[in-house]
Amino acid sequence: MAKKFILAAGSVALISTLNAGTIAPDLMGKLKDLKQGEKVRAIVVLKDQADLSLFGKGRNELKIQYLKDFARRTQQGLVEYARDIGADVPKRWWISNAFMISATPEAIRRIAERPEVAVIEPLRKFHILGERSKGGSPETPGWNISKINADDVWTLGYTGQGVLLGNLDTGVDINHPALQGKYAGYWYDAVNGYSTPYDDNGHGTHTMGTICGGDGPGPFVNDIGVAPGATFVAAKAFDSYGSGATDWILNAMQWFANLVGNGVPVRIVSNSWGNTNPTSTTFWNAVMNWRNLGIIPVFAIGNNGPGAGTANIPGNYPTVIGVGATNSSDVIASFSARGPAPNQYPWNDTANWPASDWNYIKPDVCAPGVSVNSSVPGSGYESWDGTSMACPHVTGTVALMLQKNPDLDFETIYDILINNSVHLGSPYPNNTYGWGRIDALAAVQATPAAGTPDIDVTPLSFEVTLEPGESIDTLLTITNTGDGDLIFNIDISEGELLSMPAGYVHRETGKGAPDPFRGIEPAKGQGGPDAFGYRWIDSNEPGGPSFDWVEISGVGTALGLGDDDSAAITLPFTFSFYGQDKNSMLVSSNGYITFGSDGTDYSNDPIPDPYEPNDLIAVFWDDLNPLSDGEVYYYHDAANDRVIVEWCGVPQYPASGSFTFEAVLYADGRILFQYNSMSGTLTSATIGIENSDASIGLPVVYNAAYVSDGLALLISAESPWFSVDPSSGTVNPGGSVDITVTMDASDLEEGTYTADIVINSNDPDEDPVVVPVTLTVASSSFVPGDANGDGFVTAADLAYLANYLFSSGPAPDPLLAGDANGDCVVTAADLTYLANYLFNNGPPPQICENR
Repeated sequence: MAKKFILAAGSVALISTLNAGTIAPDLMGKLKDLKQGEKVRAIVVLKDQADLSLFGKGRNELKIQYLKDFARRTQQGLVEYARDIGADVPKRWWISNAFMISATPEAIRRIAERPEVAVIEPLRKFHILGERSKGGSPETPGWNISKINADDVWTLGYTGQGVLLGNLDTGVDINHPALQGKYAGYWYDAVNGYSTPYDDNGHGTHTMGTICGGDGPGPFVNDIGVAPGATFVAAKAFDSYGSGATDWILNAMQWFANLVGNGVPVRIVSNSWGNTNPTSTTFWNAVMNWRNLGIIPVFAIGNNGPGAGTANIPGNYPTVIGVGATNSSDVIASFSARGPAPNQYPWNDTANWPASDWNYIKPDVCAPGVSVNSSVPGSGYESWDGTSMACPHVTGTVALMLQKNPDLDFETIYDILINNSVHLGSPYPNNTYGWGRIDALAAVQATPAAGTPDIDVTPLSFEVTLEPGESIDTLLTITNTGDGDLIFNIDISEGELLSMPAGYVHRETGKGAPDPFRGIEPAKGQGGPDAFGYRWIDSNEPGGPSFDWVEISGVGTALGLGDDDSAAITLPFTFSFYGQDKNSMLVSSNGYITFGSDGTDYSNDPIPDPYEPNDLIAVFWDDLNPLSDGEVYYYHDAANDRVIVEWCGVPQYPASGSFTFEAVLYADGRILFQYNSMSGTLTSATIGIENSDASIGLPVVYNAAYVSDGLALLISAESPWFSVDPSSGTVNPGGSVDITVTMDASDLEEGTYTADIVINSNDPDEDPVVVPVTLTVASSSFVPGDANGDGFVTAADLAYLANYLFSSGPAPDPLLAGDANGDCVVTAADLTYLANYLFNNGPPPQICENR
């Protein structure tokens, strides 16, 4: 999220900024239909939004006051201007820095031109996401409760007791037998303003029952809820037809926040509603403020599946837990909406991502949502279908986790849920099931005990020298010096994956028009892995490929491509790409290969991007024009089991520069790019690969300087030269775990290799611990026992080694030259060994075999 500083009331306040001021397209459509002087209601969202992360955890009363003061101060001038031009301002909010207007089209256009405005949106209708399937009395417990193992959690003593949660829905029947005694006394009606709880639709009572209905291990028969020990508050923002307006919902969201500010500890709010407009950010800031107040936002993903990209807002926000629906056989419901989330700002700002590999995956998780029995107003029970029914399962599961550890934050809860779900679908994760169907038992077992962990890591770096073909196992120790369970996971990084350009929004640039977005240059000549395991390395890095140009213009087939053209090629072998077998491909005139259907796109995108082309090998994707000059060739090099595509002397559109480069696809799955002669603009292309649904990609560069003549770049899914085991775990307070770090020079050439061991943990005071690894692969150039480096082993080496060990003298160079007994360390035992060799005909010095 882009941020800037402003000075206000004698203090520095950090604020976030959304897009430039615009009128939402669906509001523009309404304005065209209005009569002269007719007014319409709309929501004005300001660019400046208060950032509560400045305050850290707690201090909620102060946070609420800050939100109110910030909104009052930043809205005042704009509100006065709106009134001066004839607009009414019936409602102002602070949960999001926004206000409602009733204004003519002309007034709305004038307000949109003000620099304070981010966007003006209509009052949209939102809808509940569940419906009756059939009547029936619940099992004890229901199949859905057993499916996620919630009843097994109750036997551990966790029922959600002590956890207060909220439900934003159609209301609730607090007198239903399954819900009696759970209402905490706080109620808000944004629809009709009634002071006592009711439910004139039934949906809210049904979802509340799934969250906490029944008494779990107690004598009550109808155990329909995941967290029967939890208590609840409720807000009604949806009418008897299941519809809710934007202002009703914002009022309810603000009410929940105000409760927390007044000391009512609401920890989760369940939201079984949404809207099919996939890019509306109306509730973005409200959700972020909820999170900064300690409220965990859980949302249904929507019922308009099974098409791609159908996930509803706010469920498709990366800042919430979006929930899809499965049946009793763990099969996705046909109606359950699918990802990916939109690849545009603010979704594509990685600062908003809940995990580094989130990559627009939606839903995040799934839960039972077909034929779910729960409570309905009166004293009855009914089976309903919908992602509305799935969402409360996650809410209840989070309540169970929070009973075990009340200090959990959103990020930790999210990580535990996705890392302990039942894997479903392929590839994994995916935009059908997300990270899988939740498992309440596994999630609670993985939840750390209350307390504060404190991570300590030794050593803080590795510097190892190996001869070609050697390997070594060494230890990394993670210690927990705190009083809470430490949860860690380890990533191996050989170079960061590029992030989206700030403010990127997918667009097709006009033919010949410059792309407004500028990317980031790669920090080094290697990167990855992506979520599948692909890595890239270029010829400027040790161990990278050698530039070895293969000219095929004399032997290959000229494809005769025009501008924005493609040719279909049948592959002579089965090529494995992201785990899928490919037997044909499209070669595009615009510098890429795709196994999909779009081979003519001239407007390059970052990687990954859900818009076509996908299933992509971007060699030098730019607006190229072989119709003007040059040619594109294809050749099957059977002798070396590879196919080669060469773009030879092709200019950029319309006819500038000359670019000669090639892609080599090997039958074993490796991909090689070579750049022979690149004359022209080199900062407007995309290089990298992407899978078929754009859920995974390996970006090399996008619209930035990188390519040069004589550069080779290899992409492969081969194992790295080092690994760690285990790569994740839990360390009890006062405990430690040894991680085996294996470095293998078997397939490495001589040179220096660098990478990082990145240790992420739930230590609240510690950023990820980064342990640099440097491996030097070099042939041995020392004599074991020759401590002084003169090329001979004599008594002088005894004196040199003793001076180093006992008098702080200079160390042997290299240090292992002083390792006479071959145990890979230099100690007094080496003095004894060396003296025995020199004076008693003992065995000669031994070289360390496991350096």
